Amino acid sequence: VNTRTGRRYRDEPAILAWELINEPRCASRDGRLVAWVEEMSAFLKRLDPNHLIGVGDEGYARQTRRPWKRRLSSPHSGADWKRLLAAPAIDFGTCHLYPAPASKEDPVGSGRRRIREHLKAGRSAGKPVLVEEFGVKMDTDRASRDNVYRAWLDEVVKNQGAGAAVWMIASSFEDGARYPDYDGYTIYSAGEVPALVSFAGSDRV
Repeated sequence: VNTRTGRRYRDEPAILAWELINEPRCASRDGRLVAWVEEMSAFLKRLDPNHLIGVGDEGYARQTRRPWKRRLSSPHSGADWKRLLAAPAIDFGTCHLYPAPASKEDPVGSGRRRIREHLKAGRSAGKPVLVEEFGVKMDTDRASRDNVYRAWLDEVVKNQGAGAAVWMIASSFEDGARYPDYDGYTIYSAGEVPALVSFAGSDRV
């Protein structure tokens, strides 16, 4: 029960969706993660038929003959994203986008491609896809990071993605001290990322 509204969570309109787990990974090829997702999403849907259900995964998929060439397809880091998306009780797909700083890939081009691939697969499955986490570390200068975010968000809009959420936005404590930037992705003000402001206020969204 929601202690503020008195409603059962299954009846709470303020909740958009449930996610089963954050960033599950399973190097095994025997389908055990897919089976778990199918079982738990069906169980959750019986408990709460009123809300959407997503996996919460990063979007890894084995869809190339040489998976080691593309991190998105790494057999060491994830299950088959398309199979997870196909689970009957899963209502929407998720993917996370964090280019490795040491990668030789162009973050704009590789990010656009990954967004495009996931949204295309979602359309094929008849399910919306949310780019629910994305970020570029602040060892990149702010203008460069903003350009990357603008390109990625444009790709989400162009391919009719369900939405995108940056990791992460933080503020200050009551004493004025900033919330710690534990991982190099933290944004403290709108001025750091004009692309996010224009995206949030766009009539295209």
